[in-house]
Order: sequence, then structure tokens, then C-alpha cells
Amino acid sequence: MGVFYGFVGKVQLDSVLRSRLMLIKQCAFVGELLGGHKIYKIQSITFVPLRETDGASEISLDPCKKHQKSRKTEKSGGLFDLQQKAAFTKTWGTIKSATNTIKSTTQQAAALAASQVKLGRRSDSKDRERFERRILEELHKIFTETDSFYFSLSGDLTNSLQQQYNMKAEGIPLWKKVDDRFFWNRNMLEDLIKLEDPKADFWIVPIIQGFVQIENCQVEVGFESSGVAAVEPKFETFTLTLISRRSRFRAGTRYKRRGVDESGKCANYVETEQIISHHHHQVSFVQVRGSVPIFWSQPGYKYRPPPRLDKGEAETQVAFEKHFEEELSIYQKVCIVSLIEQAGKEKIVGDSYTNHVFNFNSPDLIYVTFDFHEYCRGMHFENVSVLVANLVDVIREMKFCWLDREGLICSQKGVFRVNCIDCLDRTNVVQTAFAKAVMEIQFSKLGLIPPEGVVPANVRNTFQLLWANNGDTISKQYA
Repeated sequence: MGVFYGFVGKVQLDSVLRSRLMLIKQCAFVGELLGGHKIYKIQSITFVPLRETDGASEISLDPCKKHQKSRKTEKSGGLFDLQQKAAFTKTWGTIKSATNTIKSTTQQAAALAASQVKLGRRSDSKDRERFERRILEELHKIFTETDSFYFSLSGDLTNSLQQQYNMKAEGIPLWKKVDDRFFWNRNMLEDLIKLEDPKADFWIVPIIQGFVQIENCQVEVGFESSGVAAVEPKFETFTLTLISRRSRFRAGTRYKRRGVDESGKCANYVETEQIISHHHHQVSFVQVRGSVPIFWSQPGYKYRPPPRLDKGEAETQVAFEKHFEEELSIYQKVCIVSLIEQAGKEKIVGDSYTNHVFNFNSPDLIYVTFDFHEYCRGMHFENVSVLVANLVDVIREMKFCWLDREGLICSQKGVFRVNCIDCLDRTNVVQTAFAKAVMEIQFSKLGLIPPEGVVPANVRNTFQLLWANNGDTISKQYA
């Protein structure tokens, strides 16, 4: 018997890896969103073979403290030993039956492949076991070394506050409300989803890949209406949250995944939401990043190989428009901020981007170029203020999402889509600058700073820490 914290899904590679269930073995509490929704980061996983003969010894769950004493003298009949609970037995049986009902042509093909490689022979059997171990080890590494996967048993991590409010989907199971772009383990849960059985809803736990950090902060609010500090300052507490959701589409590492695919999905696409919770008020601001949505790559093995365009203008325009049609359907308006070098190796990608934006000719797109390396040469990142100052009107028109107990006060109308070549360091610096500019407006509206005031140093430090950690984590995922 043992304890696990969530069901990730089924892993299987026909003729290579026999079916196993992936469970969350260990997780760390990250924080709590308004409404009592607890968020956890996955720290370790384990695998449960669907057949007893497929290496049951690899299961290594922590013992259940509640049942450990009463079970010392009993023999273990399996992983959970909770057969006395009829509801559990019935639901677990549903899961196992779901994973065993895949008797389609893919399974038959796997059986044929297995017979062709003659797994009965000792050497082939050892090779397969070695290969399976390697795959399982790599899966373990993904979860234990990247600090990338998060889940909540009650809250929706895939949708922004504004999207959750707009859905008003009460009484619907959590997994049916999530944004499919960020439902990382959806394919692994396909067997359960296809059941369309309410008893299976409990086991479907949406997992995001990305970043989550939640910090409690304190700010002095003891100022008079003139903005002058009062004799006896007062302090208010609030919660600062940063959530990044990485798309499950066109996933992969840089130099291997660039640009767009035929369906309009682009590499290293991440939606980042900054949330401030103060009493019964919640304000959020959403930005996105993603590879330049054209067909391009960086082939070769040398350091920073030069980019090249892979397809013609007409074919690229189709995929480009698919990408932005989806973006506009979700965010209404998009302000593109391209940080690509306007000379040198990156120029070919930047020029093509500009050309396709002009061909698309949408009134809901704003296109801004800012040669980050030119403006911020010598680590002068403060020069990003030039960009922010020129987009003040866009920021004010875009607004932000503001919710209280009565409902929606205002909504965000548009989004910044920031990119450099990698959508990593340069992109994170600029998104941080936009987030800071919006936070100052939000603080003023919430009465946490006087009009035209500045965010206190202690809050700025926490804010910078969250965004730096966010950038580091996304870099590791795409490295």
C-alpha cells in the first residue's frame, strides 16, 4: 500500500515500452490562489505496470501513515490495498479497464512488431529491458530536474482569471473547463476522457508545464490624499502570483523547434499571467511569447548557427494567418513586439516577419520592432524604458482584468506578444518591464500607492525575483 498525489496518465510506446500508469509520487506545496485552490509542483513520479509481470518491483510509493500500523501484519495485495472501499475499487477498476480496452490496430501492430523482433530470445529481451529503463529514467529526469510541472485538484491553472470569469462554468468537472493549449497531459489521459464516465472525472488531473510562484507582500499605505506620508503609517498585505503556461503544441528544445507548423502552432509558446490579490480584489495582466510564426530553422551543430527560411512566402502566409487568427480569437487584439536584431544573422527572420504582418493587414494587430541588442548594448537593460514609454498609450488602452466579489470591473482588451530569436532572455526582460508598468497602474487603482506614486522597493525586489525565476525556468524547458 502507498500514497500518491495524482494520476498523470498512461505511457506507452507500441513495441518499445509496455503500458504503465504514471503517478505523482511526491509534490511540493507552492501556494494558494484566492478561493482556497492549492497549487503543487511535481517533484517525483512513479510507474505502475498494467500487468503484474511487467516489473511490479519498480513501484516505490511512500507508505500511507493512516493505514501503515494496522497493515503491518497483513500481506500486501498490491499498490493501494484499499479494496475494502467499494467506491475506490469501482473507480480504479474503471481506470484499468479503460487502459486495457485499446485493442485497436495500433495494439495489433505492436504485437506484430514484438513477434518480429523475437523478444523471446535472451539478448533481444535484455535489449528491450535496457531500452525501457532508459525511457523511464528520462521521464523521471523530466519531472525531477526541470521544476516545470504543476497541478491543482480544485483550481484551473490553464485559464487566466478573465477566461475563467467569461466561462462561468459552474458544476462542470475541472478538466472540461481547461484551455486545451496548456493541458499538458491530455494525450496521456485519452483513454479516461473517451470513457465519458462521471466516475472517471476525479482521476483526470490537468497538469501544466511552466512556472508558478506565489509570494505574500506588505506595502505601506499610510499616505494622505496629497500623497504625503501620514504620521502613523499603515500597512496592507497582498499576494503576488506569477503563472506561466507553456503550450503542449510544437514542444521541443531550441535549435530543434523553431517557427510555426502547418496548423499555426509555434515553438516555445508561453502565456504568462501576473495576478495581484488584495482583500476581495484580484487584478491580472496576461502576456504571451512565442517563436516567430514563419517556417524557419537553425540547422547545424555550431554555436548559434545562422537562421534560414524553409518554405515559400505563400505557404508561410497560410500558417502565419492561422496562428494570428487563433491569437485574435482568444485575445481580441495583439501588439507584436519583435526584439530581433535588424542587422546580422537574425535579419532574415525579422524581415520575413515584417513582410507577413503587412500581408496579413489586420486592424487588430500592432507591430513594433525594437532591436534589443542595439538599444541595450553593454547590459544597459534600463534602456527598455524607451520601448515602454513609446507604448504607454497601448498599455492604457489594453487595460487589465479586475475582479471583485460583485464580478468584473474591467477586462483586458488585447495582449503583448513578445519575441526574440529564442523567446528567452530578451523576451523576459521586456515582459518584466511591461508587467511593472501595468503593476504600477494597478497599485494606484487599488489604493496601494498614491496617484503617480512608485511601487515600494521591497515589492519591486519580490517582483523582480518572480520574473527572474520565471525566465530561468522557461529557459531550462527550452534549452
